[in-house]
Amino acid sequence: QVLSRLIIESAGEIAQRIKAQEVFVILQGRDDYERTADQIKKMNAVPVVRGEEFFREVLAVHGKALKVPDIKLTRMGQIKVAVMLAISGKIIKSGDRIVCVTGVASFGNNDSVVVIDTEKEFEIFSSANLLDIPDSVRPDVFETVLKLAMELAARGREGKSVGTIFVLGDEERVLQLSRQLIINPFKGYSEEELSIHDPQLRDAIKEFSAIDGAFV
Repeated sequence: QVLSRLIIESAGEIAQRIKAQEVFVILQGRDDYERTADQIKKMNAVPVVRGEEFFREVLAVHGKALKVPDIKLTRMGQIKVAVMLAISGKIIKSGDRIVCVTGVASFGNNDSVVVIDTEKEFEIFSSANLLDIPDSVRPDVFETVLKLAMELAARGREGKSVGTIFVLGDEERVLQLSRQLIINPFKGYSEEELSIHDPQLRDAIKEFSAIDGAFV
């Protein structure tokens, strides 16, 4: 496919002209990566991928990469998630300009270039505070919780839509201003057993998400 290569080439030219801080290439599968890996490396762009194994492979080659949840997203949806993860990981900051290459996974290639100005883009940032994620929120935790929230929004539980709240940050103050309505199913477990990165715990959270309330 020549299209993906042409799109990335155009993105590189645009990035140079507007002095963008980063170029994000949202890959639409392994074949798309194999066609464009040399261009991505030459431009020192940030590859954006789905899947843990694929992410590790790409990270080893390029030294930097972003991993988005493996769920169906629109072109702008892919960009929004990539930008939020980049902010959390301190890859970009407020005021940065980013050139994003994106497309549709089912097509297998990229077909669009979007320029994002983080200082002005209100479609992505409903609040300027999103650009100032506190240092107390670890990027890996933010990424895991975001992925979990998106999976619940996209797939729900047993085929039914599920809505819940995840609170990251100053948990002591949040707990002072809230009250428990049901018995805490996670009480008594060690911190190691309560890691959000544990797949079994994430499954338990999905089960309890059907109950009105929030996870802190």
